Amino acid sequence: KVRNAITLSSRDSGKVFSNEGATARVDFAIEWMSPGDEWNFYVHTGVHGVRVIAPAVATITTNSGTSAAGGRTDDATVGSFITLKCLSTTVISAVVQKGTWTVT
Repeated sequence: KVRNAITLSSRDSGKVFSNEGATARVDFAIEWMSPGDEWNFYVHTGVHGVRVIAPAVATITTNSGTSAAGGRTDDATVGSFITLKCLSTTVISAVVQKGTWTVT
């Protein structure tokens, strides 16, 4: 069973996360991070998307723009993926992206 809310941190850097087996959207909340950390996200099931939530002081930048502090990026299209990299304690940026990862 896939949990629908998963907390990530620096210790999860370099791993791949997806919504495979999920029965609802899966939220990945980055709790704490260090510059250089990277996380990879893949949308396996399109009915239930993937959401990545930044820490309260950080923004996420994708091809769609930049989120507010503590914002998020979402996609629900099968095959979409994104690699997010922590550039500083307040900036997370997409370094690889396929799909339309919207930000808010």
